[in-house]
Amino acid sequence: MKEAITKIKRWLGLEQESNYATDQFDFTNMRTSIFMSCVIIALEVWMIFGALYGTFTGIRVRTSGWIAGHLAMYLTLIAAAVTVLVYSVKNLKKQKNRHFATATVFMVFSLICIVFGIYISNQDYIKGEQLFTFTSLVIIAVCLVVWRPFVALLITIPSFLMMYFLMVRADGASYATRVNFLVQWICVFLCAVGNYGVRMQLARQSESLKKSNEQLIEKSYIDDLTGLRNRSAMRKEALELIGRQVMIFMIDVDNFKYINDTYNHVVGDEVLVRIADMIRESFSLSVANSKTRWLNYYRFGGDGFILLVSGYPEKEIFDKIRALQEMLHAEQFEGTDIVISISCGVITGLPQSPDDLKDMVRYSDHTLYEAKRIGHMQMLTKSLEHMRRLEKSGKLGKRFLTNHETDPLTGLPNMLYFRSHAGKELARAAELGDPSEFLYFDIVNFKEFNETHGFQMGDQLLKTIAERLEEVFENALTARVSDDHFIVFTLDAKYGNPDRLQAVRETLEREKRGTNLQLKVGVYQPVRGETDASLACDRARIACASIKHRFDEYYRVYDRKIEDEEHRRQYIVNNIDIAIRQGYIQVYYQPIVQLSDDKICNLEALARWDDPVYGLLPPGVFIDVLEEYHLIHKLDLCMAEQVCRNMHNAKAFGLKGIPVSLNFSRRDFEVCDMVEELARIAGEYAIPHHLLEIEITESALTNHPELLDSAMRRFKEKGFKLWLDDFGSGYSSLNVLKSFPFDVLKIDMTFLRDFDNNDKTRPILSNIVHMADDLEILALSEGVETDEQRSFLKSIGCERAQGYFFGKPMKKEDLRSFIESGQLTIADHIDFL
Repeated sequence: MKEAITKIKRWLGLEQESNYATDQFDFTNMRTSIFMSCVIIALEVWMIFGALYGTFTGIRVRTSGWIAGHLAMYLTLIAAAVTVLVYSVKNLKKQKNRHFATATVFMVFSLICIVFGIYISNQDYIKGEQLFTFTSLVIIAVCLVVWRPFVALLITIPSFLMMYFLMVRADGASYATRVNFLVQWICVFLCAVGNYGVRMQLARQSESLKKSNEQLIEKSYIDDLTGLRNRSAMRKEALELIGRQVMIFMIDVDNFKYINDTYNHVVGDEVLVRIADMIRESFSLSVANSKTRWLNYYRFGGDGFILLVSGYPEKEIFDKIRALQEMLHAEQFEGTDIVISISCGVITGLPQSPDDLKDMVRYSDHTLYEAKRIGHMQMLTKSLEHMRRLEKSGKLGKRFLTNHETDPLTGLPNMLYFRSHAGKELARAAELGDPSEFLYFDIVNFKEFNETHGFQMGDQLLKTIAERLEEVFENALTARVSDDHFIVFTLDAKYGNPDRLQAVRETLEREKRGTNLQLKVGVYQPVRGETDASLACDRARIACASIKHRFDEYYRVYDRKIEDEEHRRQYIVNNIDIAIRQGYIQVYYQPIVQLSDDKICNLEALARWDDPVYGLLPPGVFIDVLEEYHLIHKLDLCMAEQVCRNMHNAKAFGLKGIPVSLNFSRRDFEVCDMVEELARIAGEYAIPHHLLEIEITESALTNHPELLDSAMRRFKEKGFKLWLDDFGSGYSSLNVLKSFPFDVLKIDMTFLRDFDNNDKTRPILSNIVHMADDLEILALSEGVETDEQRSFLKSIGCERAQGYFFGKPMKKEDLRSFIESGQLTIADHIDFL
């Protein structure tokens, strides 16, 4: 009984179909309706033309009622056909189907067809003609537009009954007519049922084929041995990471060849399966990909695995990797002496394209190879930007060519030897409770020494420093890290050993040959029980980097403050895009006055980052970090856009734009075409180029004239004014003034800091101003804080000034209030934003 009911329900179309099958059914109706509606439109246009032509020529005499009724029906059917045509074409193109809307459109169309057929056929039957119109329209309504059988039944029964009653009322309808009419209904209904069966069978077959294809595709993404997703799946799924901060971990078994050669490939496969299971166990709870978090792991091939991560705290992932290393190392395989150790190469970065992702995977493989050469169970981390710089300079391949443990230039141990032996010594010291210390050395401005005295002298200097380090730290382990960087591991821990460091500094002082060389040292003392030499090296390096641009410190001990600074640096790198998008970075304006009347003639745009986590970040912090990571162009373009938008909004109120100076870094010009970018932004907001003035520090021009020469000249050609910023800040070169077409010379604020205590300040400032005047360049002094300073600058002919005496950097609204209160006024030829 139940089976019979099921068959009846299937025959009537009462079974619940999948969304896919329903969509395919509806799409088939749409495809049919395109041709059907075109035919109907053509026929009805022909009928309208024939009716009107016959009436106006007198060939056929029609009453006004006949004409009005027929034209109304023709036009209604045409409108319905056009609606179905447009609806079908639109939804087929987008492959979208809203089942209720589709059913409604086709049902209304079917009813209009049937009403039209009944109306026209009734007129024909009364005149003794056949029911062709009714039959044709019913076939269109329930056979060409296919319905479930029970719907076709609900449509055809009332339709045929209505036509039947009209026939009977007209002439009683003969017995033969009634029988023929009944047979006609049965045939139409059976055709509708047959069409439905064929359509649904095709839809189900299509769904089955689609599922089979999906299963085959999904199976092709699974590694047969481990059950993890494979490299093909990674290539497809990793595209979701474009535009997000990503960590890529390339994982490899250190001694896998030994396992295969000693125990055969069956055991090797068992090892790989065990590793895959532990990777799955370690990270399965973390896999819940979303807009903010993304994590997946794959078998990369052979004994390699790869982990792609975005949005997770670095410490959490690194801790899990190290825990995985320890678990695998403790894993036992019965009947063997196999000890599994895995190493890991990590690349971090912000991929902007599929090619960037490919590069990150390739670089992670390079980094893994380097980690494996250092020793077992290693983990090395590099950034995408760092690896690209190495590759661009041609150094990427050379790092992996030698297998010995000595640096060929200095004769010191290399990092392969150092990490291995320092790790062992550190573990022993930790076990005995002995203090130890890592010292990281960096010779600042060594590149300048090489360029001035030649690479041969540079190599000799490195040899001298290497010898001195070995002499001073005679019982320590000393190695050359790379370039002008060295590292020392000693058990004589005295927080930097200042006396010994001074001895090395004195050697460098004797050898620097007039070049501004400086020795910077970072110190790290491992805490009790710590045995990770790689981590200790990194922390000593971080401590060294933290004072690289400080003139008052030459060594620093790694402490909690540095750790917090490093976290903040990473936060800045990871969140610059969010800060720009969320509006945490705002433009502040500082007034620049013309000293002839103390009125504002310019504004300098300065960046301020008001962060929800760190609060107001000092510009000196986030600007330096963004420059180091080659992300400063994002900040500078954000500032340019805000300034131009403010000018545009001011223009909408009928105000002229006061000229605004924008600060650019040399890094901007390494990453993008800043001239075209600024011109593009100015064009979007219709800002005249003479209202935007470009500030470039003389240090950038002195160190990289070849990079900026073309850009400076193009700025001038496009009508932007050029300012030389920070003149006299320690990098002064008069060649810069000779070589570049500057409009303004901005004197560094350091000259005014000891204005009252240094007699040399006034004549130096006076000569700088007079020189600028002779070169037809406007002189501007920053850092003005007292009326005495303002008066002196005015007396020597300095045309412009900037400083807290006139106003601090402030938001546009605050600056407007500042001016409206009368504390400063705008120059006569300028209206404020």
